[in-house]
Amino acid sequence: PYLRGGSSLVHWLGVVVVAGALQHRHPGHVHYLLGNHEHAHIGGPVVGKFFPDEAARLEELLGPERTQWFQEWLLSWPLVAVAPRAGLCLLHGAPHVPIQSRRDLEEIDLAALWEGTGFHLAGARNILTGLLWARAASAERARAFLRALGPTLRVALHGHDVAREGFVIEEATHLCVSSSFGCYDGDKIYLTWELDDPAISALDVARRGLRRLWPEATPVYLNPSLCEG
Repeated sequence: PYLRGGSSLVHWLGVVVVAGALQHRHPGHVHYLLGNHEHAHIGGPVVGKFFPDEAARLEELLGPERTQWFQEWLLSWPLVAVAPRAGLCLLHGAPHVPIQSRRDLEEIDLAALWEGTGFHLAGARNILTGLLWARAASAERARAFLRALGPTLRVALHGHDVAREGFVIEEATHLCVSSSFGCYDGDKIYLTWELDDPAISALDVARRGLRRLWPEATPVYLNPSLCEG
């Protein structure tokens, strides 16, 4: 009932190869955001969801050459994505970390952090911890995070947490969208949105943009009427 194809790292080996090929075929149109599992391959904390050190295990399966390619690719992944006209911000963890401006994110050098060189490493690591590991945020924190990134941003979308109902509207400012291995197929959700269509609130985004990832699967916790578009 969980992640199709299984949750093993052998499955994720295939995902890595397919995802890389997809971005190569459609340059400038396919983007991936860095998450805590990916960060573990380039100096981030060890993640032990499926193995004691799942990054090490996946790199063992990839082999030296593909591991080098994979790590270099991950270093190019952005931490957040913004759609100013839509008023949306996308990130892996909840919008909890306090930042003053978008420069706080733009100045983070993942390669320097990985190698342990450069200035202000402690501050950058603290920001990364918030971006990649936070599971919740208050409306005040989320609003401040959005203001720091741009005056038109109204709603933040994140993952990282398992929402068994497929999504959770946490505040008017942000919601968690889940297609996690921890959800039943019938409850997994994704978002579709026209990037020039202004979002009003998290509830507005949920009502108009959420879709079922596997509509043929039977929902267990999800109320399908909430994501029919």
